[in-house]
Amino acid sequence: MPSLATVPLDQLSLICVDLETTGLVTATDRIIQIGCINPFDPSAPLNQLVNPAVPIHAASTQIHGLTDADVTAAPVFPTVFPGLRDRLKDKVIIGYNIGFDLAVIAAEADRHGLDWQPGPALCVRQLATLVLGRDTMLMMGDLDSLSAHYGISGDGRHTALGDARMTASLFRALLPDLQSRNITTLADARRAVSALDDQRLATTKAGWITIVFCLLCFFVLPRAIPAVAPELRTNEAYLAVNSPEGAAGGQSIYWTGGVKENEE
Repeated sequence: MPSLATVPLDQLSLICVDLETTGLVTATDRIIQIGCINPFDPSAPLNQLVNPAVPIHAASTQIHGLTDADVTAAPVFPTVFPGLRDRLKDKVIIGYNIGFDLAVIAAEADRHGLDWQPGPALCVRQLATLVLGRDTMLMMGDLDSLSAHYGISGDGRHTALGDARMTASLFRALLPDLQSRNITTLADARRAVSALDDQRLATTKAGWITIVFCLLCFFVLPRAIPAVAPELRTNEAYLAVNSPEGAAGGQSIYWTGGVKENEE
């Protein structure tokens, strides 16, 4: 049997995951909605509300529209988790900034004393960066812009299942461009993403991302985007500057389990 690493990306057993949460801090905020879908067979998706047992932050409700009343009758996480774990078992997990979702699930599992050992994962945002380049992703690296670029419907945006569907479609759309760059297997994707992270670290240490971040803040974003703070979280400048290590560390938030970009 071939190693999982050598399996072509379009032949992997995949599951696309997205969460809606009470807030954006992985260690303390809670899951309120789970969406899962197979990118190649969308016939049996998961769309599950979860009672977080804590209030939903008003700022989060403004994004996903879910209120405390919407989840009062929903099951709590320990009740939902076994089914989610079974659905993810033996799958390569993909998602948009999937590190956030995995970190939140890990925190929930740890909070309730549940066994959680996720399999390999791929961040679709990072795959898009490999195709489009870092400069382009600085300006259009959010799920809405990428979906529009590839002609993907935004139906259900800011719901867990809706965003999972969009991300699954984006993954499929990226496959031909990835293949044209000789990124055809899971191992290829991991190597390419690792090189991308090394490049991000080098340029951040050199001060390039910090400079771009300042330019975006003071000259571009105030003119282009009315709500600067939420959308700013969709570019690498924000990810680098606001990682736990700061700009010098150059760690992308979706790998360190920090704060998610505002793509809930």
